[in-house]
This record gives sequence, C-alpha cells and structure tokens, in this order.
Amino acid sequence: MTLVLLLTEPYRFLRLDDQNSDLDTDVVEGELSESKEFVQVLVGRHGEMRTFLKKDLWNRPYFRDARTGIMYFFLTEEGIWQLRHPQLININIDDFQFVAEFLTDEAFGIRYPEDQEQNKEAVAQCVSAWEAAEKLGLDDMLAHIAKKVHFLQWDNADVLTWAITLYRTSGLVLEVHQELKDWVAGFLAHHYWAYIKDDTIGDIFRKRLRVLPELEKDVTVKRAELLTTGAKFDEEEESDEDAMVDGDDL
Repeated sequence: MTLVLLLTEPYRFLRLDDQNSDLDTDVVEGELSESKEFVQVLVGRHGEMRTFLKKDLWNRPYFRDARTGIMYFFLTEEGIWQLRHPQLININIDDFQFVAEFLTDEAFGIRYPEDQEQNKEAVAQCVSAWEAAEKLGLDDMLAHIAKKVHFLQWDNADVLTWAITLYRTSGLVLEVHQELKDWVAGFLAHHYWAYIKDDTIGDIFRKRLRVLPELEKDVTVKRAELLTTGAKFDEEEESDEDAMVDGDDL
C-alpha cells in the first residue's frame, strides 16, 4: 500500500496495490444461521457486511455503555445482532479491515516490518487505520496506533501526511492526539527548511500551514523553542540566510 500526496483540494490519499494486500483477520465469513452470538456490521456506502463474534464487540464502551446511554447494537428480525454506528457509512471497506483486525486481535497490519518496503506499508496502514478508528471513537485503537508509530521509520513525506491527518481531527480529542501533535510539530519544526526547499512536498507543506492554523501555530512555537535553545540543524536544513552568513557566494 502506498500513500500519494496530492496537490488537489481537498487533501486526500490514493491507495495503490491494495489488490496485493494479504491481511489476516478472525472476522467470520459466509452466511450465518440464526444466532445471537454473532454481530453483523454493514460498512461503507454500499453496506458491505462483515460478521464478528459477539464477544469481540459487545463489551466495548464506545459501542455500548449504560452510563453514557451509548447503544449501537440492534437485534434484527432474524435474531442476529447488528452494529449500527452512524459513521460506518463513511468508512472505506479497506480501511475497516484494520479496525476488524484490532477488534479481534488487539493489533493490526504489519506488526514487525522486516525491510524498508514493509515499513512504508506499515506507515500507510497506520494513517488509514487512524482515520477509521477516529470516526468510530475507538480510543483503545488510537492509543495502540500512537504507540506503534514510534517503532516505525518516518521520512519527511510520511510525517507531513501524518500531520495533516492529525490536524484535520474534529470531534473526538484524546490525550494521544496531543501527544502525536507534539511529536509531528516538533519534527516539522526541526526539518522546516528541508520541507520548504523540497521540490516534491514543499508546496504542499506551505499550503497545509495556511489552511491548518493550529498546525502552523504549533510548528511556529516549536521552531521558536528550537531557535531559542540554539538547537543545531543539519547543513542541508539551514535556511538560505544562514548559508549566506556562513560566507557562501550569492
């Protein structure tokens, strides 16, 4: 799976090579006879059905919680439970695969990348999984993703993609959101000039700072902190002004 940064508005992802994805899951396939031990989930605008064991979904408070009045389970006339979350229609069925894996296994996607290609795939999976989990309010899955991202290698384009995903958040805001925003804002600030001068993603970086004011503010604050503390930057990340001070010719 590859994420491609697009210059078009609004920002979105293209997912390539999905047909080669081979993800394992314990989701039950096939038709079921009448049973209250299973839960059907209709996903996406076409209502593609996925079936789970009831034990994997029933006691999760974001689906059913008497204290808050949350109840997304309904019993059909056929005697089978269905999960009817209002955001399911807005989730891509391929992205929901990661949710299904987490609900059954408490993990998803590539667990231990063995090479750079698998690492890039794992990064793309985290971005897709985050958006799906966020829509459904799966706080435990978001916390799992927040831990997972720190074990992966991220290049500049990956972090920019992740930053855009995080800062588009609306509604559910958890501690993990702020932790990850702090991380990506610090990364963008540290590599600020590398982004500005990058012919591939520099334009996207500048546009996103303009349309995501919280991101611009956080990067500016982090940048100011780095400059105040006299942080050292790699030579290729210095500004043109810094290079001129060092005596380079115009």
